[in-house]
Amino acid sequence: MSFTTSPNGPNVRYSRPSADRRSGLTNVHQRTPRPAVAADHVADAQATADHRQAQYFIRMLRQSREVIDHRIGRYQRVTAGSQARDDAESVRAVRRMMAIEEKDRQVLSEMIENLERRFLPRSSAPVPHISRRARPAVR
Repeated sequence: MSFTTSPNGPNVRYSRPSADRRSGLTNVHQRTPRPAVAADHVADAQATADHRQAQYFIRMLRQSREVIDHRIGRYQRVTAGSQARDDAESVRAVRRMMAIEEKDRQVLSEMIENLERRFLPRSSAPVPHISRRARPAVR
């Protein structure tokens, strides 16, 4: 670092330490090598994160499918009431809505199946749900 003075006050100029090779100084700002992280550990962490995210999306898709199932049941009750009153126009309108909901339900079911096939364990026995209280507190 060198100082010069000017009428407006002292000016400070910084020189790069790595540029001063004659004095034998080294660049103190060089990055020090970090310890290498095992590739297996990183892959395991990514796989765990992927599985958790897949489980989250499976839960969300199942909840959406349950909402659609509820709507389809309601449409079926409305259709039965409309048929009892001989209201053909209402029956057609409700059936169109029900067909749309059934298509949406099919899409959700396929998404759930694909996520389960890709991310859930392939063992024949279902994975039991362990409550948070039953989980060990080892970290």
